[in-house]
Amino acid sequence: YARARRSLGYAGFIGITLVLDRKGHVVTDPVLHLEGIPDALFEPIEDAVLRAVNGKKHSDLEEKVRIAARRAAQAIWGKKPIVRVESVEV
Repeated sequence: YARARRSLGYAGFIGITLVLDRKGHVVTDPVLHLEGIPDALFEPIEDAVLRAVNGKKHSDLEEKVRIAARRAAQAIWGKKPIVRVESVEV
């Protein structure tokens, strides 16, 4: 618990929501929520997430999106934020 709090305070948090259809395809752009992360990182992270989604169904889509967002933040900012991805099926 203490380790997660320190990480959150140091590197911030990215929450990503994916909206999927019954077949597992993404039906709308992902929704991103950034906390404790510079505003300048929003677009590069969003671009990385959109590339990871790529309009296709993936068996491990959530993990691919999580890794893409974290790598984009690290490449630009040098820190690895906590990233959580949630999927909602419509």
